[in-house]
Amino acid sequence: MARGWHSRRRRRRALLITAVLILCVALFFMAERRLAPAMQTAALQQSHTLAMAAMSEAIRDQIALNPGVGDYQQLMYVERDDNGRITLMVMDTQLMNRLISSVVLDSEQRMLQLTKQRLTLPLLSLTGSQIFAGMGPEVRFSFRMSSAPELLLKDEFTDAGVNQTRHRIYVELTTRLRVIAPFSRAEETVTATVLLAEGIIVGYTPDTYVNIGP
Repeated sequence: MARGWHSRRRRRRALLITAVLILCVALFFMAERRLAPAMQTAALQQSHTLAMAAMSEAIRDQIALNPGVGDYQQLMYVERDDNGRITLMVMDTQLMNRLISSVVLDSEQRMLQLTKQRLTLPLLSLTGSQIFAGMGPEVRFSFRMSSAPELLLKDEFTDAGVNQTRHRIYVELTTRLRVIAPFSRAEETVTATVLLAEGIIVGYTPDTYVNIGP
């Protein structure tokens, strides 16, 4: 009699443990299905913000540390014909090559420092509730560069008055991130654009005569 009672008690305990395990597994997969997209989005957003800030600071700091690159008059050489028409506009390649190498190196170092930081997300904020925003246990995530930063120069011409054109030159730095969060991995392209220099050109400026390539 006592042996049968103990046997039934063990079976009930085994069934209870099995039910608890099944419930935990079900809750785990439910949490994964519901929280994974929100967690991935939040991790991507935070990584994007940190990376863009680091790259923008690298560009600005290196512009300040390389005299001349931010001065349009020193950066651009303008050649005119006897009638005052612009025949050639070319960038100082020595200045730009120095800036490009320093910006790429600086941005890589800053990104490597970011990857060593402890990056977290409040778990309950992923539910979308305003009440629990910023609360709950912290969920860790990380990101790595999946490609080296690439630097491009871009420019634009806009009207600045009668027979005048404003010429702006921008530094565009791009890299790809691999973001790793619980339940998900994703990649994203991050681009930081900073104004390098601008100047006012008097007279007609044909685009075919402009060369901003380093």
